[in-house]
Amino acid sequence: MKLIWKISLILVAAVSVSAQTGDSARLDSIINKVIAVRDAEIAKINDLKMDAVSYEKREDGDGNVKETKKYVKTVFLKKGEDGKYIYGEEYTGYFVDGVRQDDKQLPKVAEERADRKKKRGGKDIAFDIVSILRPETRKYYNVTYDGLSPKPIDDFPCYVIRAVADTVHTAADILDTLVNITYYIDTASYHVVRAEFAPASLISRFMFKMSELDMSLDYEPYDETIWVSRRFHIKGRAKAMYFMGIYFEGEEVYSNPVVNGGK
Repeated sequence: MKLIWKISLILVAAVSVSAQTGDSARLDSIINKVIAVRDAEIAKINDLKMDAVSYEKREDGDGNVKETKKYVKTVFLKKGEDGKYIYGEEYTGYFVDGVRQDDKQLPKVAEERADRKKKRGGKDIAFDIVSILRPETRKYYNVTYDGLSPKPIDDFPCYVIRAVADTVHTAADILDTLVNITYYIDTASYHVVRAEFAPASLISRFMFKMSELDMSLDYEPYDETIWVSRRFHIKGRAKAMYFMGIYFEGEEVYSNPVVNGGK
C-alpha cells in the first residue's frame, strides 16, 4: 500500500512539473512573438500623428462629481536616434463643465497637465508597452501565462500574460520605476490589444501621496502590420498635503491616425 502511495505521489509530481514546463514554453513562445511583432512595428513607424480628446472628472469622497474638464489636442510621436519615441502635443481647445475656456489659457493648461502627469508617474503613448517583457526588464518581474481570456477583448480572442514586479529581490530605486501589468494579446497577430497596469510601488510625489493609480491602454489595427493607441484610461486617488482625498478619473480617445506623415 505504501509503495502504491509513493508511486502515486511521484506521478502527480511528474504531471505537475510537465504542466509547468509546458506553460513556461508556451509563455516564452508568446513573448518572443510579441516582441518580434513590436520590433517590426517600431522599424516601420518613424512618426505618428493623431487627434485626441481627453476627459477628466474629479469627485469628492462620496462619489459626487465636483468638476469635469475636456481637452482637445493633437498628439505626436517621433522616433529619436536611440529608436525610442518622443512624445509631443498641441492643445486646441479646453472646456470646464461643458463651457469652452479662453484659448489664451492653453499654454498654461498644457504645462499644468504635464506637471500633474509627472507627479502621478503617469505614462503616455510613447511608452513601449512591451518593454517589460524584454530580457533586460523581465528579470525584475514574475511573469506568468494565464491562458485565454474568458471572453474576447474588443472582439479579439486573447492570450493573457501577467507581469508582477519582484518586490523581494528588486532594489527600491528600481522598484519605484516598475509597473504591474496584465497583457491581452491577440492570438492571431500577437499585437497587444489591451494593457492594464499600475505602479508596483506607490510613492509620494512632491505634494501628492498616491494611494491608488490604475491605467490601461487599448490598441486597434491601423493596417495589417501596425496597431495604434485607441484609448488611454486612468483612475486614481491621492491626498494633497493635509487636505481631504482627491479622486480623479480620465480617459483620452484617439482618432484619425497618420503614420509617417512627416510631422
